[in-house]
Amino acid sequence: RVSLREGLKAQFEEEHRDGRWIRRWRIAASPDPASTPATPPTTNEAPDIQITTFRTWNEFGLWWASLAPPLVDDKVRAKALELTTGLSEPTARLRALHRYVAQEIRYLALPLGIGRYRAREPGEVLSTELGDCKDKFRLLASLAESVGLTVEPVLIYASAKRTFVEEAPSPLQFDHVIARARLGSDEIWMDPTAELVPMGSLPRSSRGRPGVAL
Repeated sequence: RVSLREGLKAQFEEEHRDGRWIRRWRIAASPDPASTPATPPTTNEAPDIQITTFRTWNEFGLWWASLAPPLVDDKVRAKALELTTGLSEPTARLRALHRYVAQEIRYLALPLGIGRYRAREPGEVLSTELGDCKDKFRLLASLAESVGLTVEPVLIYASAKRTFVEEAPSPLQFDHVIARARLGSDEIWMDPTAELVPMGSLPRSSRGRPGVAL
């Protein structure tokens, strides 16, 4: 599936060769006299061309969820019970779990290969006390599930404000995972990587961003 940026002026060419379809978009433009080689690119625009093998957002969501499902084992269950002992209210239990993941699990990202998308197992994150945003989300969701709570992932692009392209269901539209929980009529947002931001709030870099909730 191919999505072109709105307003893109490009010459499209297509040919069939050796059993393959080859598609080209040729763009000719004069350099902006106000720009230099060191000028950073505009970050609020979508890429000119986006290509994805996902046909729908539902298909993409199922793929992403399969890489970071909650996993409750003995280590996770024991840690969750340790953190929530004496806490009967769901909100208090969730706050204790979020505080632990945000403040005690240090941030470390190693985006190599499928590791860019697949979250490590929660038990491993507990042992190393290291993890990136998807690792932290998966650990939080697993701890929450072990005490009867549900935490959902929300994918956003946090590095900069950027145009979201609904026609291109692709992981390249996101670079960060935050979390959402529903407790009764309350919707609670969390960023498990923001150690100084309390549950129910998001850091400035995560606010006002389009995203996909899974």
